[in-house]
Amino acid sequence: MKQKTFLDINLLMGIKKSPSYRDYWSADDDMNDPYISKLMTVNRFGWILSHLHLNDNVMMPIRESANYDKLYKIRPYLDKLQRSFSNCYKPTSTLTVDESMIKFRGRSDKKQYMQKKPVKRGC
Repeated sequence: MKQKTFLDINLLMGIKKSPSYRDYWSADDDMNDPYISKLMTVNRFGWILSHLHLNDNVMMPIRESANYDKLYKIRPYLDKLQRSFSNCYKPTSTLTVDESMIKFRGRSDKKQYMQKKPVKRGC
């Protein structure tokens, strides 16, 4: 039950963003989220956050190797999601792909630069 609550809290944190996860449990009314803080204590959330691993870090390929994966630490979760999505979504023969750029100024190696787009850098 705690794992599901932990994942639920993370999803909620993606909707209401704060600079630090501890802010959701803050004593300051502007930062505190009463719904999240009632689901789990900040110490419990922090413990799960620091101890939850999806992949073995010892087995992680080094950056210079041919089989290096930037998403290695969450790869089992991504593979499970992909299998679930594939089982749920059965597209018809006619598909349309629409692309869009979301403006992004943060640091990420996943962002793209497209010179001829109105938004030059994005995800």
